[in-house]
Parts: sequence; structure tokens; C-alpha cells
Amino acid sequence: MDCDGYPCVPMPLMCTAFVPGQIDAAVAGISDPDSRAIATAEALYFRGQATLAAETARPYLDATDSALRYSTCFICGYASLSLNRIPDARRCLAGILDTPTDEESPAVHATHILFASAASVLLHLPSPYSAEEFYPLAAHLPEGLRLFASYVMAHALYLHGEYGRSLGMAEMP
Repeated sequence: MDCDGYPCVPMPLMCTAFVPGQIDAAVAGISDPDSRAIATAEALYFRGQATLAAETARPYLDATDSALRYSTCFICGYASLSLNRIPDARRCLAGILDTPTDEESPAVHATHILFASAASVLLHLPSPYSAEEFYPLAAHLPEGLRLFASYVMAHALYLHGEYGRSLGMAEMP
């Protein structure tokens, strides 16, 4: 599975700008069917339809494309938490926390660090990576994921009681 001969973008809906209220049009505008399926799962999750989100994403849990796999593990992991399916959530999130290989591209490594950190921080657990490990790789992510990374870092600061710094990050344009 690849995206029209190019590596897929993780969380394609999160990486797509669209007018509020036009989420369905944004999803429909994604040309690659695999990326569109993941974007559909994202939209379903954001709408509170955790069961459908997990069902839509689940076929990609073992995808060879890391963007599809990380996206699916994240969506299915959090959807499973919403549905109180804790063993499923653990299995999915473990797929994110697996150690990356040395052969990974900087973009895949950045994606791994972001998703592993987000999976931990959003559950109020310590991130397995420091911000200093992430910063040199951040430029390899699409803009939507860089913005998400800012949110995750702000949340981590908040959890550590650094409210001023957290607010400053959250208010950055």
C-alpha cells in the first residue's frame, strides 16, 4: 500500500486545511484511496464515532507504509480507549511505541517520535522522547503534524506544571 507511488502522509485529515463544516469535502478531495480511508477514520473519530473509526482504520494495522500504520495504531488505540477496550488499545498503542529501525528516513523517524510521544503524553504518561530529540526532525513533518506536535509539547509542559510556557506554546500562531 502506497499513496500513488509516494509515501503516504500520516493523519492525512489532520494535515489538510479545510473550511469549518467542510470535513466531508476535505476527505473526498484526498485522491489516494488508502489515505482517504485513514482520513475517513479520523473524521469518524473526531465526530465521536469510535466504533466506525476503528472499523474503518483496522485494515491498515499491519500496513507496510509507516504513515498508514502509525495513523491506524493511533486512531484505533484512542478509539479503543473510548470504547473501554483496554487490551485492544494497548496492542494498538504498542504498535506506535515499537523502537524504530536505524534505516528509517528522517520523516519516518520524526513521525515515530511524534506519535510515540503523543500516545504517552495524552495519557498523562512521560514521553519516551525529549523535545531535544524531536526538534531536529520536526521539519520533516507536514505542517498539520508540526502543529499537532506543538499541542503535544504544550500539553506535556502543562502536565509538568509549567503553565506559562504551556500557554505560550498553545497561543503561538
